[in-house]
Amino acid sequence: MKLTVHGNRLASLGARISLELTEGVDPELHVHAPFYSRTIPVHQIATITCAPDDGTNRGPLNWFVTGRATSPAGLRINNGGQARIDMSTTEGLRFVVVVDDLSQAEQLICAVQTSCSR
Repeated sequence: MKLTVHGNRLASLGARISLELTEGVDPELHVHAPFYSRTIPVHQIATITCAPDDGTNRGPLNWFVTGRATSPAGLRINNGGQARIDMSTTEGLRFVVVVDDLSQAEQLICAVQTSCSR
């Protein structure tokens, strides 16, 4: 499953964020944003939830990727949108990805949970 986030920020200039869930024996979630890429093995995802979001960054830097995965607020990947996916790993890392809408977030969460149960 591949999810492409188009965003709604004028500053995005057509840049996209993508989340791709691979299938197979050891499924992985690949996260790609401008100047950022991360692969998270699905078995390391401890929690994954979604919630509405206003699509703005929380600080002086208005870039696609802000924060650190090791911080309590986590790493925020944002291109503007109306919902966020909030993931934490068994290693204590936190990732927040802002997506276009709540249905996109729910679709990805369902796919990840289905992969975890296999």
